[in-house]
Amino acid sequence: MTTSQIQIENQNLLFNLLDSYGCSFTSSNLGFNSEMSYTKNNGGGKISTTISDDIDLNDVFEEAEKIDGMVVINGWRDNGFNTAKFPVKTIIFE
Repeated sequence: MTTSQIQIENQNLLFNLLDSYGCSFTSSNLGFNSEMSYTKNNGGGKISTTISDDIDLNDVFEEAEKIDGMVVINGWRDNGFNTAKFPVKTIIFE
């Protein structure tokens, strides 16, 4: 199994945990009014998931094992017009 296949499997494990926590997947980018939402960006050989800042990962992983290679990066996202920045968490898989 290749590294990217393992990363995608780990990303799918994260999606299952987020879904069971009550989060919803959005195929478009998160907006400043997104609540309990997540999206993915698997382009350019990089596997990443962006989640809205209101998702508490400690609660999501309360009874689950940590996912190997998962790294959480706190950051900011703009609304597409380079205005109204809002906090998000980006999760990458190494």
